[in-house]
Amino acid sequence: NTAMAGLTYQPHANFNGIDSLLVTVEDFPLDATGSTTIVSSDLPLIVADVNDPPVITSSSGSLDEDSTLSFTDIVLSDSDTIIDPNMILQGTAAVEHGSIILGDITDIQVAGNGSNRINFIGTQEAINKALNGLTYIPEPDYSGNDKLTVDINDSGNLGIGRVFDGVNFDGQED
Repeated sequence: NTAMAGLTYQPHANFNGIDSLLVTVEDFPLDATGSTTIVSSDLPLIVADVNDPPVITSSSGSLDEDSTLSFTDIVLSDSDTIIDPNMILQGTAAVEHGSIILGDITDIQVAGNGSNRINFIGTQEAINKALNGLTYIPEPDYSGNDKLTVDINDSGNLGIGRVFDGVNFDGQED
């Protein structure tokens, strides 16, 4: 029992389901008979599914005042979609001092495109198409920092994740 007291089990990343642990105990002889007893048992392990939050990666940007900035490197990934690539995700993109327009919106539902807050629903693949080419348009004559905030909810199926916050847009004086 002492040898088993510190035993830990670590499944592979994103694994869930049933696994097993084979435990074998050998009783070494303590007397002159020399007989050994070996006992094995296969213990079932049930690894519960957990929510892996969505993640978005992107670079920041800067632009001259009264110009626009298009993103080509915003990438959404949610490992939960490996199980179901057609999982529907819900998202919101927002800025404080301007408006934003999504790229290819063919395969998603969109509300508010062209405003400072856009709501969208679609698969990870479709949302990535929409985020690729997202364009930021600052308020006229705005100079300063702004931030693009994107929230993705994997539809309550496995949770919600705040994906990134703080892409800065540096306006330039006229």
